[in-house]
Amino acid sequence: MRTVRWQRFRLSRAWRALLVCAVALAVGVGGVAVAAARTVGSQSSSGDFAIAIANGTASHPSRIRVQVVASPNQQVSGNWEVICERGFGAGSKSGSFDGRTPLTRTLPFPMSRPDSCTFSAEASLANSGHITVRLLSP
Repeated sequence: MRTVRWQRFRLSRAWRALLVCAVALAVGVGGVAVAAARTVGSQSSSGDFAIAIANGTASHPSRIRVQVVASPNQQVSGNWEVICERGFGAGSKSGSFDGRTPLTRTLPFPMSRPDSCTFSAEASLANSGHITVRLLSP
């Protein structure tokens, strides 16, 4: 009987060790993903129907995202524009977004594999509060 209990304990310890390793790996991988995103532009504003406009530039970007956070969380609307160049060519794209904070939107490139891009995004609150617009490029 004692042997069975000891084997259960060892198995339980093995599962716990495996679980700890899995959690450590997941946290480590998540930490790398968060660290890879770099803020290239940010702007904040407060008040009734506050508006924040952020601008940024990135060389050889693989992705561009706009992140909007507000306090208190509420409905926001905004616009964005991306201007990219590659070699001697250039192109632009623009659009709008809306949703409830916090929200993140990936912005499309006007061309594939750009050498550099300049982008801007503005967002406004539906009510009173504090808003921050961040431009992220990993």
